[in-house]
Amino acid sequence: SEEGPKESREILPEGYQTGKRERYVQSGQPIHKPEKGQRRSGFVLEKASSEGMAAAACNIGYYYAHTQKDCAKGLIYYRLAAERGDIVSQYNLGINFENGLCGLEQDYAEAAKWYMKSADNGFADAQFCIGKCYMLGLGVKQNEELGLEWFERAAAQNETSALNQLAYAYAKGKFFKPNKAKALSLISKNIEIDPENPNW
Repeated sequence: SEEGPKESREILPEGYQTGKRERYVQSGQPIHKPEKGQRRSGFVLEKASSEGMAAAACNIGYYYAHTQKDCAKGLIYYRLAAERGDIVSQYNLGINFENGLCGLEQDYAEAAKWYMKSADNGFADAQFCIGKCYMLGLGVKQNEELGLEWFERAAAQNETSALNQLAYAYAKGKFFKPNKAKALSLISKNIEIDPENPNW
C-alpha cells in the first residue's frame, strides 16, 4: 500500500515526522555526520566499496548525497550497500522513499520494506520508523500493537524518538495503564541521552 498516514489512537498525531535523517557509518557505528577530514575521503571510500565492503558503500553514498550533492550517485551506493545487508543503508533508503527525496517518488510500501530489513537486524532508528509505519498504516496494514512492539524494541536501545512516544503513551494512558512515574522515567532518560534537545 502507498496510502498516506491514517489516524492512530495515540502516538504520532498530526506532524508525525520526527526529524529522522540519513545516517553515516564510522568504525561500525552510525552517526549523523562524518568526522573532520572524512569529507575529503570519497576516493578512498569508493575504492573500498568497489571491493565489496558494504559499510564503505554506505559511506560513499552519504558522501555523494550530502557533500557532492549528487543524490543519484548516492542512491546507487546506498542500494549497493543495502542489498549486501548494510543496515544503515537499508534505513537510508527507507528515509528517501518515505519522504520522496533524491528524486525518488514517495513510496511508503518501499520505505517500509527497507525499514523492516534494517529493523530486523537490530538498527534502532529503523525499528522506530517501522513502528511508525505500523502505527499509521504507512505502506503496511495498520497495526498499532505491532507498532508499539517496535517502539519498545527501539526504546530498549535508547532510541530517543521511541522513548518520547512511549513516555507520551504512559502519560496519557494510551495502550498502557496511566503511569506518570514511568513516563517521567522515560523522559529523564531522553534528557540524559540528548540534553540539548529543546523538545524534552
